Amino acid sequence: MHKKAREILTKSNLKITDTRCAILSLLLKSNSPVNYDQIKEKLSLDKATFYRNMIIFEKKGIINKFESKNRVWHYEIGESKHAHFICELCHEIVCFKTKVPFEMEGCHVTSMTLKGFCAKCSKKLATSGPLKN
Repeated sequence: MHKKAREILTKSNLKITDTRCAILSLLLKSNSPVNYDQIKEKLSLDKATFYRNMIIFEKKGIINKFESKNRVWHYEIGESKHAHFICELCHEIVCFKTKVPFEMEGCHVTSMTLKGFCAKCSKKLATSGPLKN
């Protein structure tokens, strides 16, 4: 089990279980946010167990979640809310490692998502021409 995962659970006053440590370890190793299907490829978890733990982690402030295309939730370790860039073509997700850059009077901004084309896809589009809708 990942030592950092155990530390996070202890600090959050959560019971240390193999499942929780496995989920947190996977999130800690990931370079970008992951969804249930990506986690399921590496861990044998049923959906109910996964989502039950993610709800607990979110309430404790251990993870952030955001919705991407087609109502798919992505998860990442982190305490700060920050913006994400999602490529419209390859669906790569890139995190901006700064907090959401603005406040709206009377509102509490929890996430911000920018969409467009990543550098790799922009290069492809430049050579193949514009996308047709």
